[in-house]
Amino acid sequence: MEIIYRVYEKVEGNNTGWFNDNIILQQEVCHCETREQFKEMMRDMYGKDVAFRNSSKLEAGKIFISIISENCYNPELYLKLFKHKCSECGKEWLANGKEYVYGFREALVERESPTYHQLNKYNFKWPEARFCCTECRDKYEKVFIDEAAKFREQNDDVEDIWITKERYSSWTNGYIYMISKKSTGEFYVGKTKYNPIFRWGQHLLTNRFNMDNINDYVFEVLEQVNDLNDLAAREAYWINKKRNENPSLSLNIQIPKEDNRISIFDIVDKKGE
Repeated sequence: MEIIYRVYEKVEGNNTGWFNDNIILQQEVCHCETREQFKEMMRDMYGKDVAFRNSSKLEAGKIFISIISENCYNPELYLKLFKHKCSECGKEWLANGKEYVYGFREALVERESPTYHQLNKYNFKWPEARFCCTECRDKYEKVFIDEAAKFREQNDDVEDIWITKERYSSWTNGYIYMISKKSTGEFYVGKTKYNPIFRWGQHLLTNRFNMDNINDYVFEVLEQVNDLNDLAAREAYWINKKRNENPSLSLNIQIPKEDNRISIFDIVDKKGE
């Protein structure tokens, strides 16, 4: 087997992330039979106490080895180191061709103003912007996002603002909503990572809700979920809560299990109830 590895010297501080200041001493390919054999070879080269992972407990000046890949068909992609410079703070770091580097998210600017995005796409060279962390990326992007929003407000007559889900998406928050029918008391509970009003508009394009009698419906947000990873679990909670209160009025035909975060559903035959 081939193991591509990198040898670091630990520097002062808790540098345990991808982008850190630890010193890269060597990056090579080792041909061996197993991982244990690889470790024995490294101990012969760097001493019996050499570490095989970085940690906050590792003292400054100590050597540690990181396995980059095993049995790689393109070692050059891993072995060649590229020098990057953060477009926001100016920090420089080395990374191989397989390591993640934060890039500029043009879609956020385009969402605020498609025309502004097209006019400035090549002037700012957004594809070349690189960042050492999400904080630097967000700070750099905010300038252009604010400019795009300002451009849109001042030039409403020069562009059509098409309503798409990308324009209403949320990167962090989700929502649990309920649609109720005044005339019957029936209700439907759902989740969305988009702006709630956009999700309501999507529902109106389906046959589930009759736009001819739109005043019969009430759309309301039951909860804002700050972590998208919790969205399915919170939807399960609200579906079960509302259904248990009024089982005959629920329009949700798929009832998720609250004790399982994976989307496993019991299919309910409403006609048999």
